[in-house]
Amino acid sequence: MKKIKIIGIFLVFVIVMAFGLRLAGYRAYRYIEGKHSMVPTIQPGDVCLCYFHGNYTPEDIKPGMVVLFAHRDYPYFLTKRIIAVENDLIETESEKTLVNGSPIDEPYAFFETPGAGSGDVNSVRVPENKLFVMGDNRSGSLDSRCSEFGLVDIDQIKGKPLIILWSRDKRRIGKRLN
Repeated sequence: MKKIKIIGIFLVFVIVMAFGLRLAGYRAYRYIEGKHSMVPTIQPGDVCLCYFHGNYTPEDIKPGMVVLFAHRDYPYFLTKRIIAVENDLIETESEKTLVNGSPIDEPYAFFETPGAGSGDVNSVRVPENKLFVMGDNRSGSLDSRCSEFGLVDIDQIKGKPLIILWSRDKRRIGKRLN
């Protein structure tokens, strides 16, 4: 009987914690199978703990951040990495990215097809309240390098993934993303 009571208290605690985390803006988010734009950082099917803030300002946004955002052409949130912020000059050429004339260190960048680019925008000055985003899988990501996709408004940013909660590759569980 005492064991049942302890299990009951534990379950109530877990439910209260889950509800509290959700109220605080945290929730689990599962990445769609077949989408490979953030490989190897986030694999299709990964479940991440994400923080949904929803009211980001230019001061909250930093290059290199992985973010979730709403896009007019998709019914679900997209995940990309912020490469450049307002007033930055971004230039992309094959496997190199320049911000304000300097190459940036991108240890997360992955080229499924070496040398393959993805898009028709090779150079752009990022306007106010806009962001230039790219997927980590540079040859398999539709992102700001494509004029049809475009730049992302800061107010489109809804949250950011923090940690991998579940993955088919168990070694990835617990990996921090930001």
